[in-house]
Amino acid sequence: MAAGEFLAAAGYLFISKHESVQGARNGPRRNAASVVGSSPRHETTGQSSLDISRKLRLDLIYRYVSVLPAVTAPAYSTGDARAAWRVNSHVEFSVAGRNLFRPNQVEYAADPGGPVAIRRSVFATLSWVK
Repeated sequence: MAAGEFLAAAGYLFISKHESVQGARNGPRRNAASVVGSSPRHETTGQSSLDISRKLRLDLIYRYVSVLPAVTAPAYSTGDARAAWRVNSHVEFSVAGRNLFRPNQVEYAADPGGPVAIRRSVFATLSWVK
């Protein structure tokens, strides 16, 4: 039987729109409504790790981030996956994919500079452990 673990997290942000917020390093004070619109009100993450066998492991992550109206970035959900093979007691080979649900996702879209999108990516790793 395979051993596994599951982790989950959720967050909710509330900032009173009647307060001012001090900027970084004592910078200018900003209206709390602009801070609220620049931060996701809801964030959810779920993570699962499953040892398929003594040598194979599968890690899955799901993320949801709600809309950021002040920077015109839409809500998104995405997932990551990683499969690892323990070749021997010192070597592990893994293949991982990030942001797999769509080719890219906009995470920031306000001026200046236009939208910033994070692309889907796939990569492999070969690790040696002493």
